[in-house]
This record gives sequence, C-alpha cells and structure tokens, in this order.
Amino acid sequence: METAMKSDGKTDRKNLAQAKALIPLLRSIANEVRERRLRLARYAALIRLLRNAQSNEGFVSAIADIESAIRTENRGLESAVAEIERLGLTVQSTGPVVVHIPGRTPGGDVIFSWEDNQAGALLREEEEVADQANSSETV
Repeated sequence: METAMKSDGKTDRKNLAQAKALIPLLRSIANEVRERRLRLARYAALIRLLRNAQSNEGFVSAIADIESAIRTENRGLESAVAEIERLGLTVQSTGPVVVHIPGRTPGGDVIFSWEDNQAGALLREEEEVADQANSSETV
C-alpha cells in the first residue's frame, strides 16, 4: 500500500478541507466494498451448504459458478482498494473500511483517519507522525 508521491519525492498531503472533500467518494467506495463483502459471505455460506449436502454430485456445476462469482467479487474488492490507493491514501481495513489520508495542519504533518460508519468524521493520528519522523522516508 503505497502513498502517492509528488514529483519532488514528497508525500502528497491534504489539508483538512481537502481530506473532508474526499469523504463522499470514500463513502461511495465503502458502500461498494460492504456490498461485495456481504455477497462473498453469502457465497461462502452457500458453498458450505452445497458441499455438506448428503449428495453433492448434482451441485458440482453450481459450486463452480459460485466460485467464479467469488473470484469476480474479489477482483472488485481489489479494484475498489486500488481506486483509493490511486488517490494517495492507504486502506487499513476493508471490514469496516478504514482509510488513512496523509495530511498537513498548521501544527505539521498528520494522518487523518476515516472509518466507514463514522458519520464522516476525520480523526488525526498523531502517533503516525512520530513513526514517520523516525523513518528514513521523506515526508
């Protein structure tokens, strides 16, 4: 999970207003991720049911179709995560969706954290700043 870099090699950091402007897009992508995770859970339960049936001989084709659908959903999840990462953000979790946004405030560099189900609030994570200060990465 890489953070977008400017042409000068520094991390592309957002101010609070820019970070907040990303929330509608993040919410939309989080909805897609949530729906895909729900379908994946349903597919997994259905496969378990079919495989545990008294005689699953007639279900081989159905299981193959469900496994194909699972691969499609997984590709969709990967695409959603990649879309967020192309914005220079980092996906910390997909259940629930947690995104870190490299930020800058008058007090210095911070990491804004957005979590699905947070009603759009952004949290600053000061600990991340200390970790980055100790790394050799240019911020």
